[in-house]
Amino acid sequence: MQTVTQILVDFSGSMKGKLEFAKRLLLEEVIPTLDYSAKIGVKTFKSDNKSLKTAEILPLSIVDIEQLNAAVSGINSPDGGTPIAAAIRDSLNTLKQYPAFDKRIILVTDGEETDGGDYEEEARKAGEEGIHCQIHIIGIALKQAQLVKANSISNYSKGSTSNIPYTNGVVYNKTTVQTSLMEFKNALKKHSNPTYSGSSITSGKSANSAPQQAVSSPLNSPSAPLGVSLVNTVVSSNSPATSNFSQSILSKDDGEPNIESTDTIVLIPTVLETPRADQASEDNVEDLVLPELDMPHSHGADEANSINAELDLSESEGIEKVDSQYLPEHESVSTDHLESQLISGILNEVLQKMDNLSRDVTDLKIELNKGREEVLHYQEQFNVWKEAANEVVSNLLAKRYGDRVESSREAESDQVFKVLFEENGPVEYYVLCKIMIDDVFYLSKKEWRLFLNNTKNIQVYLMLPAGSKPEYILIDNLLDWMLRGKVVPYLTMARKVEAGVVNFSLV
Repeated sequence: MQTVTQILVDFSGSMKGKLEFAKRLLLEEVIPTLDYSAKIGVKTFKSDNKSLKTAEILPLSIVDIEQLNAAVSGINSPDGGTPIAAAIRDSLNTLKQYPAFDKRIILVTDGEETDGGDYEEEARKAGEEGIHCQIHIIGIALKQAQLVKANSISNYSKGSTSNIPYTNGVVYNKTTVQTSLMEFKNALKKHSNPTYSGSSITSGKSANSAPQQAVSSPLNSPSAPLGVSLVNTVVSSNSPATSNFSQSILSKDDGEPNIESTDTIVLIPTVLETPRADQASEDNVEDLVLPELDMPHSHGADEANSINAELDLSESEGIEKVDSQYLPEHESVSTDHLESQLISGILNEVLQKMDNLSRDVTDLKIELNKGREEVLHYQEQFNVWKEAANEVVSNLLAKRYGDRVESSREAESDQVFKVLFEENGPVEYYVLCKIMIDDVFYLSKKEWRLFLNNTKNIQVYLMLPAGSKPEYILIDNLLDWMLRGKVVPYLTMARKVEAGVVNFSLV
């Protein structure tokens, strides 16, 4: 249930030296604990010749912290008596207009009743009349008798009592103030944050879920370049290739090919993206056909025996002689040469991608500049429509209501007008002038707050920008149109929206 809160500040003469202390505790400790989605008001009270004098610093309304801080900061120069009972009765009469709300009074005072009233009795009477209201008393250096009475009324009303030590000239001690207000803050939490049973809700992963372990593989290991996949295909003339052949062929310490098989074996690298620096490039490895001792499919048996004999002869003479047609173009492939070629290929690909990215960024800048120019042109056109619409509505209201109309800056907008019951009297209607495009219009956040605080008397003139003759639709009561579904506070079609506004669609 929502809560309506009235802050009552003692404005009697005895508060003159304590007012800055009281304002600071309100600004730093009390106001930050309040719920701004409900109605909050600020009043000061004093008495003059036993007559209650109140000043409505901030009317009961849905406000934000800036408004509350400004209202409290503006309180100054207290004098007069301390009519606590009359002030409570006055606030209760205001709060009873909100029967569906929880009601709360926060009373900041330094003394006891001076005008003969009994504020404990006032609280009891209100309860008997069905006006149930929590009363939270924040006392500044209350004496024992005052503290007993304050505890009595706060216990009866299910509120709280806090007593903050104070002596003239004392420095504001934040720790002492916070400790003294502990009961008050706990009471507010108790009523605003009910305890829920059941499982607690946690964000992120479940407490029982174990963290997933990364799966390690040669291609996703930190040492492997991203986007690289090498597949070694081994073709054998007689027997299946061993899976570790590609490793053994380059595993000798002296860098020479390690030949342990009698089959004809060809390494075919398949490079999906960028080759790794420690692997052979496609052009060089393609020609790497290694000499073998037995090649029955390539030559006849006599020719093979001749080769073997020649090799045997070479061994006996201590000379390596192999038929040149079975050797690659280079006897030995330099590992350093392969690495340099791979690095060069990687750099070339990176440079190409950087060049493509640079072109994309340039194209994007051009598109953004075009979009910015279109937005500025639309904004200029919208401002022209808004000024024209504002003038049309002003003339219409002047003809209809005469001197009862005045322009309002209440929502910090030049499109808000007040229609008074009588000249200089209370407000009968707040009138908003809005531009409607494609059956959509919006309220700013402060116009929305104005509507929430005056739901029964908000009118809207929806001005249509098309055509030379101004046309409009009059929403005579925005809440009534919403309840009947003629206007809905959301978009009925997909479109870009601005932050900090409430969009409406005309149905």
